[in-house]
Amino acid sequence: QLGRHAESLTVLREAQALEPKNPLVQNNLGYLLLEQDRDLEEAAALIEASVKATPDNGNVVDSLGWAQFKLGRIAEAEATLRRAVELSPFSPEVRQHLGEVLVKQGKLTEAAEQWDRAMAFVFPDRAILEKRLGDLRVRIAKEQAAKLDAPASPPGVPAAKPDDDEDEE
Repeated sequence: QLGRHAESLTVLREAQALEPKNPLVQNNLGYLLLEQDRDLEEAAALIEASVKATPDNGNVVDSLGWAQFKLGRIAEAEATLRRAVELSPFSPEVRQHLGEVLVKQGKLTEAAEQWDRAMAFVFPDRAILEKRLGDLRVRIAKEQAAKLDAPASPPGVPAAKPDDDEDEE
């Protein structure tokens, strides 16, 4: 959180050398790699090993879901992050991550609900999420307005296309 990522990476690599199977070290090193968008496959492998050792740790399950998201495994990430929410329902970070996955899938209303729940807590990136949530609400409102403005067609009948040749007789 202090932005000293290079030092953190060095310390975590040293800890990994001393205790390569320590689930806390595996998770923290893996998550740091994810946050730096470095070695995503290694990060996922470290976090998967940590989940095997501590399957009911919501923070570790969250890390796995975030790794899956970063690797483009969106549906898998959603399922994993839903489990993380069950394990850690009061974690703003877990809800923030689930919201990101839901936005990616176009599930905007549910994403906003997850982010609203995260906003009930104090956490380091709260101001950033607050702005993103405001932007998401605007996007949802615009999409809802566009749906209201769109002409409705009966079921099975394609929507009418505008006639470009209005002067034709």
